[in-house]
Order: sequence, then structure tokens, then C-alpha cells
Amino acid sequence: MEEKFICLIAMFDEDTNKKFKLINDELKKNGLSDTSLTPHITLAAYEGVEEKELCDYIEKICSENSKVEINFNHMGLFSLEVAFLAPQVSEDLIDLHCKVHEKYEDKCGEVGFKYTVKSKSWVPHATIIIDDNEEKILKSLPIINKNFEPFKGKIVSLGLYEFYPMREVKVFKFMK
Repeated sequence: MEEKFICLIAMFDEDTNKKFKLINDELKKNGLSDTSLTPHITLAAYEGVEEKELCDYIEKICSENSKVEINFNHMGLFSLEVAFLAPQVSEDLIDLHCKVHEKYEDKCGEVGFKYTVKSKSWVPHATIIIDDNEEKILKSLPIINKNFEPFKGKIVSLGLYEFYPMREVKVFKFMK
């Protein structure tokens, strides 16, 4: 049996979520799958971490830090399996990413290595569609492009989710 892991995701304000919903609705109309999770940017994936301690740590980060302004300014692909919207990488976004990794960087095992600071390979992005069928990804691109204009939004909360099966552990709102 595969070991469970916990993902830490950055979640957006309602206006930003509506922009993602518009794109996902258009994909659905065209018979293309959409993502099942709320729009987000994955910050970390932890293995073998004590849930309560991690919750306390994330709650502290959210109580001491402000919401993060974010500027989604481009689309991208990970091969022909994932299409996403990506933000301009700002100092505030990098700072948030570094803060969440200060204490639990060593708990990001194989599943979470690409999100770590030490990997130097984190690509902040919000997935629009995942599919191993290249034709579906290619068909999604004009739909995404037609319904996407660069926009500003905010990261307003952080969520912890356990996988598999998916379970919401806790959502933490930024207090400032």
C-alpha cells in the first residue's frame, strides 16, 4: 500500500476562483475533464509528518503574514499532460514558499521533492487540466487561451490535504 502524504496548497480569493471556474466550465462544455480540487498553487508535499504539529506551524505562518498578491500572467504546459496558469514569480510568493519550508523541508520525501527550496525546481502554477491523452490537452489549449487574460488576485489561505483518498485536514486564513 502506498503511504499517505499531506499537501500544502495556497488558495485564492473568490474573484480569482471565478476566473478559474469560467475556464473549467468552458472545458466541461467541450467534453474535457477539469481538476477536482479548488484552484491552488501547491507549496509542499509532506511524508511522515505529525499532523497536529504541522497544523500549528501553518497556523503560525498565517497569523504572522499577510495575504499575497499574485499576478497570473501566462499559460504553460508540463509536457502534454498538464496545462496550467502561472503567476509572475514575486518576492512575496518566494518568501511564502521559503517560510513554509523553514521547518519541514526534510519531510518532503520523494513525492514532495520538486516543491522544496533545496530542489531549486519549484514551478508555481495552478493546474487547469491533467490528462495523459495528448489530444485532450491540445484541444484544451485554444479554450484556455480564449478565456484567459492576465489578471491579479490574492492568496488568502493555506490548505492542508491528505492523499489518498483525499481528505481536507484544515484550511488556514491569513490574518493580515
